[in-house]
Amino acid sequence: MEVSNNGIDFSVNGPVFLYQLLPVIVKVEPFAVWSCDSSTITVFGQHLDYVGSSFLLGGRDELLCIVQIHSSALCTIPSRLQPGNYTITVVIGETSSPPDSPVVHVLVLQAISSLYPTSGPASGGSLVQVFGVHLDQFAAGGCKFGTHFVRAHQTSTFELACVTPPVVAPGAVDVALCMTESDCLSSSRMFAYVPTPDALLTKPPKPLCANSPIITVIGNNFDESLECKGVLDGIKLRTSTLLVSSSELRCNAAFIPAESGLMELEVMQGNIRVFWVSRECEQPPEIRNILPPSILASLQQTVTVFGGRFRDPMECSVGAKAFAANVLSSSELSCPLLITDPGNYSLLVISETATSLSTITIQVEADRRTSILNPSMGPMSGGTFVHVETLFPSADVRGVAFHKLGVVAWIESDSQLMIPASAEPGVMSISLLSRQESILQTSTFLFVEDVQLHSISPTSAFAAGGSIIRLVGLHFSTRCHSCMFGNTSVPARLVSSSMLYCALPPHSPASVRLSMPCWTGKNDVDFEIVERPEVLSVVPSRSYLDGNSAALITVIGANFLRESEISCKMGSHSLDSATWLSSSSIRCSISFLQPGNSTIAVTLDGTTVFGTGQHNVESLNWV
Repeated sequence: MEVSNNGIDFSVNGPVFLYQLLPVIVKVEPFAVWSCDSSTITVFGQHLDYVGSSFLLGGRDELLCIVQIHSSALCTIPSRLQPGNYTITVVIGETSSPPDSPVVHVLVLQAISSLYPTSGPASGGSLVQVFGVHLDQFAAGGCKFGTHFVRAHQTSTFELACVTPPVVAPGAVDVALCMTESDCLSSSRMFAYVPTPDALLTKPPKPLCANSPIITVIGNNFDESLECKGVLDGIKLRTSTLLVSSSELRCNAAFIPAESGLMELEVMQGNIRVFWVSRECEQPPEIRNILPPSILASLQQTVTVFGGRFRDPMECSVGAKAFAANVLSSSELSCPLLITDPGNYSLLVISETATSLSTITIQVEADRRTSILNPSMGPMSGGTFVHVETLFPSADVRGVAFHKLGVVAWIESDSQLMIPASAEPGVMSISLLSRQESILQTSTFLFVEDVQLHSISPTSAFAAGGSIIRLVGLHFSTRCHSCMFGNTSVPARLVSSSMLYCALPPHSPASVRLSMPCWTGKNDVDFEIVERPEVLSVVPSRSYLDGNSAALITVIGANFLRESEISCKMGSHSLDSATWLSSSSIRCSISFLQPGNSTIAVTLDGTTVFGTGQHNVESLNWV
């Protein structure tokens, strides 16, 4: 700058004066912020890097700003401002923006309080209500769900309504409020798009013209947001909704019974109709009488039900079981029933579309012939034959199902069948099957652990019988009530689960199999039955006793058994000891007997055998 004192002469080296353009604000982004949190806005304009400039909020509060370049600055809006419309100005010392600068505002809003509902189908159409303060600012704008903009409908300054747009895939999206389609402010609220419910069919096809008919809707993607609404002949019904699963919904419409009528049912998700159906209601079947009034438990029997409005297909329901019925006419049907437990039961009939409102009592009595198989128990190893006992003709039955094993044993000749093997002992449910493999009768069968015979003692005995045989093994019980020597059966005496005794009956000499008929043929052993023993002679035939020492004699004979309990007798006197030498010789010890000639006898297992053997005892006289 040049300076002159007279207006003519100017100094060359005067002070320097710098001209600068004043800063101007054009716009801010975003156009609005929430009052609850501090927010950062971007101020756009010109010459914002002017030295000494500052930014004011509402003309008085200085903002903390960082000028990035001459045309933009980042400014922080403090939290907890009162909601309102605030101007943004720039000042240089005491001078504000030029008078012709545009007026720029930032809108401070109180955060919205809630959305309702917070979820809806991906097909769109849900009416979402937005609640908050000063929402009238967005009345001319709308809502943005993710990237999809929709127009808003203002209901008050505290409420906006927006209808959700459809989306390609379910998921959660951010909900923003918009003044225009491009000027939007995130609400920090999420809306969850869920799979669109898809109702496929209803059961029954026709509802009942009766109190509280239940209509089941089958489909996909059902949730708690669904609601049933019913109408009968234009009159709204009080309808309850029960979500059974994601694929089943039950609608219960309570109304006064009518002879007929057009019932409409719709399933709503908020304001969206998911499903609608219109059906003519019908009267339910009716029960008046039943014959016979009682049946036997565990035995299939057919009863005749009398009533009205019977139509195919139908079922008879007793307790928790349903049985297919044969409709004879509109007023008569027959039901084959098979009830396991005795008692009084309510019977009702069910058609494809309706259930009888009336019931009738049927008495189920205990069947004294509950056993199908005789005997009703057998070994775990299976393989044994049992008899089938039933009142059904043999031509009508085919086999017995052992349910836990998943096996059917087929009936062979003479009404017998072979029981299968079981991996474990215990009671098992069985059923008598017809030729068509339907269940005629139910019962139980007891699988017991296999009897195991380990050893016997003695292993041989005399043909005369009477010898006591000890059997040792496992799993003996009262069902082991006999022993079999070949084909001859004798009673057994049970001592414990591992021991029993049998007495050998008179039997011709032979090698036989000794077994116990406890439903097992795998535990038998060889047993030898031999001729009656004989005593033929005694060696030596004479002995001398001095009163202090014993003499040994050998009894010669036949069929002496080693395992027998042996003793010797001389006349009426029992000798001291006896030792088995072989099947034809026994050694006996003689001591302290009176002199004389006596017959020698041998006792084996309690059987005394006399023979021709004589022995003379003489005293020894010392001279």
